[in-house]
Amino acid sequence: MTLSPTAAVETTISPLPPHLLLSDILKLLDGRSLASLSSVSQNWRSICSEETLWKDMCTSMWPSLAGESISALDSGYRSLYSDCITSSCPPLKPRRRRRSTAAYPTIEKLISAVDIYCDGQILFSKDFVTDTISDAFLNNPFKLQILSPKEKIPTTLKFDDEAEECVDVAEAGIRVSCILIDPSGKRAFNVTGLTPVESNRHWLNGSIKLRYATVVAVPSGEMAQCSVVVTCGGVHGGDMEVLDVTLQVEDLNLKPLTGSESLVTIGEAMAGQRRSARWKMEKERYREFVKRRVEKKEREEMIKGNMDIVIITAIVSIFVAIFAFFRSTS
Repeated sequence: MTLSPTAAVETTISPLPPHLLLSDILKLLDGRSLASLSSVSQNWRSICSEETLWKDMCTSMWPSLAGESISALDSGYRSLYSDCITSSCPPLKPRRRRRSTAAYPTIEKLISAVDIYCDGQILFSKDFVTDTISDAFLNNPFKLQILSPKEKIPTTLKFDDEAEECVDVAEAGIRVSCILIDPSGKRAFNVTGLTPVESNRHWLNGSIKLRYATVVAVPSGEMAQCSVVVTCGGVHGGDMEVLDVTLQVEDLNLKPLTGSESLVTIGEAMAGQRRSARWKMEKERYREFVKRRVEKKEREEMIKGNMDIVIITAIVSIFVAIFAFFRSTS
């Protein structure tokens, strides 16, 4: 007897125990394939919605999500995966809101999960919690030092403090993931994209800086960036080391925002539209940020120049008036 394709599928797949599907088969799929499979039938939707499946997928891609502060979430790993695997693309113009509605969600606690890779191999994982309701946080510049003082992370890359190609090597070999999670609002976003939006070398000590950023519009009508800056260095001819990793939020003048201002920007990023991560889109948004920063600086310099002209003209006019007064009275 020949089975129809449908009957064959029912005979070979459906009778399998759910624990066998979860442990040996479905865990081999990526998130997109798993989401597609869940749309096949109600039965598959139930199986593919299992929290342990999505939790394992999250922790395998981002080992820092296995930390104690994240494991306390207990649920929502499918949503967490969806937030982390995509790029946050909030509008580059501030959204209009009704006065009766809250402008931004309140973030009472912020969880940071950081992973550093070199050539696809995990080098460093860390998760930590930031109290966002204290006066010290709200009123001071928001800046998180991911590494402890004097901590260095060795890589398999070679460091050359002179060759420009070393910057390209660092940009291609080192990848950073920094996920910010609001546990109460069950929102998250990955600050870092697929590749750095900017990379350069310090002219004096030869260190390499890689900048990852998510650009967001703020209520003032300007733009801000949530950025992770990775500093790499080492001894000439030796192994490259990750020397510093800093998370901060900056305005168009690259001035660090306070904690309260940063929460607004982070809230906008978490609530923003999501798209498939694409390095071209991320760099285009960053180039727009740089463009507007240059335009703002030029406007400020023009205003300052005009004010200087007005002041000089006023001073000259006063001296001319005084000179004419004394000349007429003499």
